Amino acid sequence: CEMVPRVTRLWIAVAVLAAVPAALSVTPIPDPVASPELTCKFYELTYEYSKVVQPNLTTVQQRAVWDALQLDSCNTTLPAPPPHTSTDPRRPLPSSPLPATGGVVYVDFVKGSDSASGTSADDPVKTLGKAQLVAQTVAKPPTIVLRGGTHYLDATLALTQADSGLTIQSYPGELATISGASQLSGVTWEPFNVTKGSSATMSAPIPNMNFVYGCTQGKTTPYCTFYGKVDTVEACSDACLAAENCSAYTWHDLNQPPPVASWDGQCYWINVGNSYTQHPETHHVSGTKTIVLPKNIYVAHNVAAPEHIAGLRVNGLRGIRARWPNGDPEYQLFPDGWVSEATWKAPTSFPPATDIVVDSPNRSAEGPCSSSSGYCYYYTGVGGACEGLGYEPPSGYWCAANPPRGSTYSEKVPSGMTVGTSAFDGRKWKAWRPNETVVNAFRQGHWFSYVFLTDTYNGTSNEMTWTVGGFQGGEGCGTAAEWNVENVFEELDYPNEYYYDSVTKDLYYFYNGTGAPPSDLELAATQLQQLVTITGGGSARGETAPHVTDISIRGVQFSDAALSTLAPHGLPSDGGGDWAVARRAAVHISGAERVSVEQCRFERIDGNGVMLSGYTRNATIRGNEFHLIGENGVVSWGYTADYPDANRSVPIPTTQGPDATDGNHPQYSLIDGNFFHEIGHFQKQVSCYFHAQSQLSTLSNNICFNGPRAGVNYNDGMGGGDVLSGNIIFNMVRETQDHGTFNSWDRQPFLVERDGQSTFVPVTREITKNLWINNYNPQEATDNDDGSCWYETHHNVFPFSSGGLKNDFGGHDNHHHNNLYYNSNNCMGVCAQKEGHEDAFYNNTCIIAKNSPQYAGFSPGIDGPAYPIMHDNRVYTLDGKATEAGKSIEEWQAQGHDLGTTVGVIPSDDQVLAIARGLLGLP
Repeated sequence: CEMVPRVTRLWIAVAVLAAVPAALSVTPIPDPVASPELTCKFYELTYEYSKVVQPNLTTVQQRAVWDALQLDSCNTTLPAPPPHTSTDPRRPLPSSPLPATGGVVYVDFVKGSDSASGTSADDPVKTLGKAQLVAQTVAKPPTIVLRGGTHYLDATLALTQADSGLTIQSYPGELATISGASQLSGVTWEPFNVTKGSSATMSAPIPNMNFVYGCTQGKTTPYCTFYGKVDTVEACSDACLAAENCSAYTWHDLNQPPPVASWDGQCYWINVGNSYTQHPETHHVSGTKTIVLPKNIYVAHNVAAPEHIAGLRVNGLRGIRARWPNGDPEYQLFPDGWVSEATWKAPTSFPPATDIVVDSPNRSAEGPCSSSSGYCYYYTGVGGACEGLGYEPPSGYWCAANPPRGSTYSEKVPSGMTVGTSAFDGRKWKAWRPNETVVNAFRQGHWFSYVFLTDTYNGTSNEMTWTVGGFQGGEGCGTAAEWNVENVFEELDYPNEYYYDSVTKDLYYFYNGTGAPPSDLELAATQLQQLVTITGGGSARGETAPHVTDISIRGVQFSDAALSTLAPHGLPSDGGGDWAVARRAAVHISGAERVSVEQCRFERIDGNGVMLSGYTRNATIRGNEFHLIGENGVVSWGYTADYPDANRSVPIPTTQGPDATDGNHPQYSLIDGNFFHEIGHFQKQVSCYFHAQSQLSTLSNNICFNGPRAGVNYNDGMGGGDVLSGNIIFNMVRETQDHGTFNSWDRQPFLVERDGQSTFVPVTREITKNLWINNYNPQEATDNDDGSCWYETHHNVFPFSSGGLKNDFGGHDNHHHNNLYYNSNNCMGVCAQKEGHEDAFYNNTCIIAKNSPQYAGFSPGIDGPAYPIMHDNRVYTLDGKATEAGKSIEEWQAQGHDLGTTVGVIPSDDQVLAIARGLLGLP
C-alpha cells in the first residue's frame, strides 16, 4: 500500500461539539502555486467563463460558483451575485407546455385518486405507478404531467418497451419532486434526554498558522471580520469567543517582517458559515471556537419504517445517523469527522482466483507487453477475493494473482479493527446489535473509502470485525487509514442526529431547535435506491427483445434515493481502472435508445444520480443540476463479453471479457450543460461523470466543483471517439490524493467494431476549450495514468497543477498542444514509447513557478529512439531558466529536437490572463 504525502481541502466552520482530531498522515493544507493576486484572477476568470458555458445560470447557481471560488475573499471588481435565500429557485420553474398531441395523464399526490381516470387535470390519479398504466392506454405519444409537490414512490417506477414514446414532466409553472423515501406519519415525540445551557470554548493558540489568508487588510467582508489591533493573542482569542459570528481567528504578532510591518497586532476572524484554509505562515497565531450545545433528544415510539432507516429526511433535509466522531457528511471535509487511532486486523484469506490471460489478439503493435510497462493483454482473475468480497460478477483485474500492475495492489481489505480507550469518548455500546453499525474508513493512500457492516463488537477489547463490505474500490489494501462509525445508539449526542431501533421501532432524534420537534415536522425514510428504471431488451449478445425508445423526463426533481454503498458492487472495465461501482442509480437506463433527462434536479440522492448501463444509444443528459449527491453524478458503464469461440475450463463471467464488438455498451451519449456540485458524501472515489466501457460520447459545457476525487474519470480507453469540450472543473480531489481534475486509465484492452473491422485501437479522444483548476492536492489537471493513450488535448487552460502532460506504464499517442499550464513542478513527463506512437507536446505555454526546473522529462524509445514530438513551446520560469530530460534545451535543439521552444521569465499576471482568455475564446 502507498503512503500519502498530502491532501488539501477547504475547512468548514461549524459551531458544534468538536471532533477528536485525527493523527494525520494526510495534511489538509493547500499548496498554492501562484500568488494570491493571480489565484484570484484565475478564479474571476472561472466565474466569468461559467456564465459563458451556461448562460442560463440562476442567481443561486452563480452564487454557488462565487462562494466555491471564495471570491468574497478576493479584492475583486466583479459584481457579486446576490446572497442566496431559502425562497430563491435553484432553477426556473418548469415551463414545458402541455403537449399539443397525444394523451395526457395527470398525477396529483395530494388530491388525486388511483380510482380516477387521470385524463383530466380535474380528475388526476394519485401515484406514478397508476399513471404509467393509464399512459399505456391513451393516444400516442403519451405524457404524464405531475402536479407540484412531492410524489412518494412505494416501488421503483419501472418503464419498459411498452412505455416507449412517454414523456414525464412537471405541470407548467410547478415543480414536482419524485422521492424514494417513505413518509413517516403519526409520529408523536416525548422527551428522552433534554438538558439546558450551552458554552463556548477556544482552542489553544496554534503558532505559525494563518486561517485568514486572503482577507483584505483593514476591511470587514461577508467572509471575514477585521476586529482591530490588539497587543496579545489572548485578546484576539477573547474577542472571537465573545463574538457570535466568529468561528476562527488569526492574530498577527508584533514582529511582522518589514514588508508587512503594518499588519502588527491586527486581529481578524472568519465569519460563521464560511470555509477557510490552514495556511502555514510565521508570525501568525490562530485558533478555533467550539460551542458545546445542550442535549435536546426526543423519542417517538412505534414508528413503522424501512429497516434501519439508512437515510432520514427532516423537512426534506438529511438527518445524520448517530456517529462518532461527530460531523455532517454533507458539508464536512476530511479531517473533520475522522480519526486515525486504530489497529487494523489482517485481511480474510480467500482461495486463489483463476487467472485468465487473453493474449491473442493483443496491442503489441502500439506498446510493450512486458511486466508493468504495458497493458496489451486482457487479464482477469475469476473467483478468489472477487468472490469472497461479493463483487458482481466475481471477476476482475485486481483479483488476479499476478496482474501486470503487480500483486501488491491485489484486492484485499482489512477484516476488523481495534480502537483505543479514548475512542467514543470512553463510552461502551450496551445497545449494540450485529449488522447495524457501519464503519467508514479511507483506504491507506486515500484513493477511496471503505464501508463495512460490523458483525461483532467486543466492549472490553474495543474490537470490531465484519464480513460484509470493503468492495467499494478496485485496488484494495490490507490496512486502512482514518475512520468513523455510524448508526450507534450511544453516539446520539449531536444536533440533527438520529437513531432508529429496528427492534422496538423507536425513533430517537436530536432536534436542532428549542423544545420538542414541532408536530408538523415532515419525516421520511429513504427506501428505494432506484426511483426510475428505463429497461429494454436487446442488450446482451444474441438477445432480440426490443429496446425502449424515445422516453423523455424533463423539469422534474429527484430526491431521497437510498444509500447504495453496501449494495453489491462491480469492477468497471473488468477491473482495469481503480474504481468499484454499484450498478444502480436514481435514474437507471439500459437497453434504450433516444432517452433524455433534461432540466431536472437531482437533490440529496444518497447513491448515484443517473446511470447509462449496458446498451444505450443517443442518450441525452442535459441542463440538469446534481446537488448534494452521495456518490457519482452520472455513470456510463457498458458490458463486454468473451470471444464467441472461447472454450475455457473456467469461463469469464457473463458481461465481462475483452470483446465489445456486440455493441452492448453506451454510444453517442450527450452529457451537456449540467451543473454538478457537492458530491461524494458517502463514498470518496466518485466523480461528476464516470465513464467505463463506453464510447463516442460528448461531455460539454458542464460545471463540476466541490467533490472528493477527480471531476471526470475515464476508466478505460475502449472505443474512444469521446469529446470533452467547454467544461469547468475546480475544487475537486479535496479528500483524496494521487489524482487529477481529470483522470484516466487504460489497463484492459477491449475489441470494438469500426467500419466493418474489429480493432483495439480507439478513435482519438479530444479534450478542448476546458478550464480545469487543480487547486486542491495539485497533481496533473489531466492525469492520464497507467497506459492511457490516444488523446488530443488542446486549447485548454490548466492552472495550479504540479505537472502537465503525463503518460506512464506504456501510455502513448497522447498529444498536448496550444494549452496554458501554470504549474509548480513541470509541464511534461512521459514514459518510453514505440516509434510511430510517440506522445507530442508543442505550441504550449508552460509556466512553472520555480527556479530552473526541468520543464519536460522523457525516456529513450522502445526498440530504438522514439522521442516525443516537441517544438515551439513557450516556457516561463521564475529565473528564466529551464532544462529538459537531463540536458539543456539548447543541447536538445542542437540535435534537432524541440526546435522553436523558448525560455523566459514569467510574464505579468495580465499577460497570463490574456493568454487564458484567448484559448477560451473570451474577449
